[in-house]
Amino acid sequence: NSHTPCTHWLKHKMCTSSCCILLLVCLLQTEAQDCSQPCACPADPPLCPLGTSLVLDDCGCCKVCARQLGEPCSLLEPCDHHKELYCDYALLTQEGQTCDLGGVIYRSGESFQPSCKHHCVCMNGEIGCVPMCASDIRLPSPDCPYPHRIQIPGKCCEEWVCGETPQDHHYQSVVSPRDNCIVQTTEWSECSATCGMAISSRITNDNQRCQLERQTRICMVRPCNSQQEKEIKVSLFPFSYKLIYFQFYLYNTQSQLFRLYN
Repeated sequence: NSHTPCTHWLKHKMCTSSCCILLLVCLLQTEAQDCSQPCACPADPPLCPLGTSLVLDDCGCCKVCARQLGEPCSLLEPCDHHKELYCDYALLTQEGQTCDLGGVIYRSGESFQPSCKHHCVCMNGEIGCVPMCASDIRLPSPDCPYPHRIQIPGKCCEEWVCGETPQDHHYQSVVSPRDNCIVQTTEWSECSATCGMAISSRITNDNQRCQLERQTRICMVRPCNSQQEKEIKVSLFPFSYKLIYFQFYLYNTQSQLFRLYN
């Protein structure tokens, strides 16, 4: 099958009349080549990556994952029209610059995976890559007070586990499994209040980007004045519950805890 890279639709609107004629000729030739076979679709539609549309191919045959900007496309592998992309068949006669990665040559518009953690595309001599592994941050919680990532044999991406002890999270300066990253983590600070619910924090670079960040958690040294609590209980106000929310924000990750008081 003939393949060309996906192109933004705005560029198509700017083409000359001769360019549009060439596009039509290539489109008819490609349709005759790609749509000549009978439909043979899988029983279940494919699972597309996050942000990729599931579309019907241009032969009206099967549901496929739409091709993205710079990726090779055809009538059986159409571009993502939701992002105003189209398959520029006029580029069939044009050769873009190739890409060289580690001695391997890739054609312009060719997509490849140099490792299981990255998906790359050669675009006229330039290589663009996107990560395949999640880069989320997990905050400490009662169920997982010391979360950290580990590499599991047989799996590509690191996964979260909760098996470390508090002693392992005192100030560290050890070689991380991540390349060229020395993990440094301070101890948790003292609670911001001497009684009742308060905040404790620490500084660490134990994350995918190896960048220093501030993490916070709920702490309580002791309950506040018990005599004051007794006075509240014998007051004339009716007994009631009050729901209090504590919210934290860290790199678009929100952790929400709540405690019931009377």
